[in-house]
Amino acid sequence: MVLKWISPIHLAQQDKKELDYIGYALIIVSLFITVPQVLTIYENESAQDVSLFTWIGYTALGFWWLFYGIEKGVKPMILSSILHIIVDIVVVYGIIKFEGFNLGF
Repeated sequence: MVLKWISPIHLAQQDKKELDYIGYALIIVSLFITVPQVLTIYENESAQDVSLFTWIGYTALGFWWLFYGIEKGVKPMILSSILHIIVDIVVVYGIIKFEGFNLGF
């Protein structure tokens, strides 16, 4: 598939399905990128060098993308947002549990 630099509205139905598959694959990749951070926090029982402010920001942005995905009806975005919000909340909880509520500034 050659992606055309046009609005998704103009994509053929087959191209939309291929983009959905790419989106689902990227959901998995992006979650695998985040898992080491989660494991590090909970295995070491420390979030010393992890920014609570950043992860609260990621969580808030995740809700924004969730609402946007719902509004636009983009299933990969909805699924990705839900999964990332869950992971982000797990990280925020770990930071607060092991380091307290310190936004870092």
